[in-house]
Order: sequence, then structure tokens, then C-alpha cells
Amino acid sequence: MIPWIPICLALIVAVLWYYHSVCLICLQKTHTYAFLMYHVVARWRFSLSHASMTDPKYTAGRKLLRKGHIIFTRDNRALSTWLVPGHHTHVLLCIGEIDGIMMCAEMTRDDYDEVSFAKAAWHSSAFDIGECPDWDPAYTDLVVKKCRSFKDADYDTLFDVENDDECCTELVYHSDVDNRLGVVPTRAWTTGKLIVTPDNLASNVDIIYDSDEEQV
Repeated sequence: MIPWIPICLALIVAVLWYYHSVCLICLQKTHTYAFLMYHVVARWRFSLSHASMTDPKYTAGRKLLRKGHIIFTRDNRALSTWLVPGHHTHVLLCIGEIDGIMMCAEMTRDDYDEVSFAKAAWHSSAFDIGECPDWDPAYTDLVVKKCRSFKDADYDTLFDVENDDECCTELVYHSDVDNRLGVVPTRAWTTGKLIVTPDNLASNVDIIYDSDEEQV
């Protein structure tokens, strides 16, 4: 007797795998996908407590932080951490001191925001600070100005560098108007779209501080 049920299931799985990009792109156009991205993936954490950052690590990083530095963070208790490929899961751009407070620009589910470095660090399990040697002071000012021009941009739940929305990595990538970082977007195996991951950015900067090691 021919096992039709297993054969049919195997064929269905094979077809879905072959056309997985089309299926995912169709899913991304639905309200269900938007709900999952905004209210589940971006918000769920496996603990209600704060992340495990310590004061010595924060203080050491804060002493090194300068305008134009790129901050890479990771929250081991967030659901999104387990879905983002690579070691780093979020990126912020230091835009300098505002009213005596070192501020960073970021894109989250709440769209563009400017938060203190303290908030960014204390909501993380670990963070790295990176700098681009090719960003001189004049160019850094240009990058920051471009970054702050995205205040009205929407959060990019599709993570597509070619649309008009921005996610955290795209905010930095598109602010680097001359691409002095030398970042080359890669194609997501899931959808085939061009994306920039936190690790893409991290591999193109000099890491001057790693809170896991406390010194570089």
C-alpha cells in the first residue's frame, strides 16, 4: 500500500520551502504580520526585570562615548534577540550631548526616537561601542544631521533597505551618506530583499569598547 499521506505532506513541505520567499512576502503584506512585529516580537521579554548591565560597565563605556559613535546592544531576555541573526540585535547612533546629556538616535516600533545613552545601556545585557576612522568631525556632523532628518520616518517592519521606512540598522546606513563605513547590504535568504544587519555594521567599524570584555 502506497503511503499517500506522508508523500502528500512531504510534497507540501517541499513546495512551501521552494516558494518560501513568496509566502513570506505575502505574509508581510497582512495585518497579522504587522500585529506580530509591533505587539509580539518587539515587546515580549522572557523576564520583567531589567537587563543585567552593571554600573562599572556602563561608566567605562560612557567615558569613551563620542558623537558619531555607533552603539550595538543586545538584550538576552527579549524575544527579538532570538530572531535577529548574529550577535548584536539593536543599533543606535550617538548624536552628541544635548543639554549636557549624551544622546543616541534609534528606530524602534515607536519610530524615530532620541534616548540617553544611559537608557540604551541599562536596557541591554551587553553593548559594544564602534567608531569609523573615516568619519572626520565635519562628516560626523553631516551624518548626525542626516540621521535627525528621519524624525518623521516610519519603522521598517519589512527590513528592506530599498524602501522609504527605516529600522535601526537602516537609520545608520542611510545616515552615512557617502557610505564611508563600506557596508554592503546582503540578501535575506527568507525574502530575497536587501537588508543590513547589526553585525553587518559592526564588521565595518573599529570596536573600541565591549562590555562583555570591559576593555578592548
